[in-house]
Amino acid sequence: MSKMATMAKMASATHVVLMATSIVADILMLYDEDGVNVESCSNVLLQRLEIATGDDCVAIYSGSNEQGRRINVTTTGVLVENVSCVHGHGLTIGSRTSAGISNVTFRGVQCVGSWKCVRMKSARGRGGLVEGILYENVAVVGPVQT
Repeated sequence: MSKMATMAKMASATHVVLMATSIVADILMLYDEDGVNVESCSNVLLQRLEIATGDDCVAIYSGSNEQGRRINVTTTGVLVENVSCVHGHGLTIGSRTSAGISNVTFRGVQCVGSWKCVRMKSARGRGGLVEGILYENVAVVGPVQT
């Protein structure tokens, strides 16, 4: 399976719906590949997904460094609901947040054997305003990978 066949990347889109599917990466081959990346998008619904990957299961971004500030497209209005993250790094906000991220809800998510479940990360020059992030009914299940 190719890298592009295993993940979903969305950039500068509005009214995106991805539901009832599985995204599987060969964890040994794609240890640094995300499952779903949402970058500079608005009104996004990710629902009833099973994601198995070696990096972030769901990553929310909004641009990096000066280019992200210049383009300035905020990620807003994201609902991630009834998702299972198997292995990987679970639910991640950042590190590319230059244009800002707001109104993101993670609801009914299970992190099964994940290395991490909830992460917020940033780096010098990449940070922007992050607000209105809600984690509701998010659970870690099974042994955590180290």
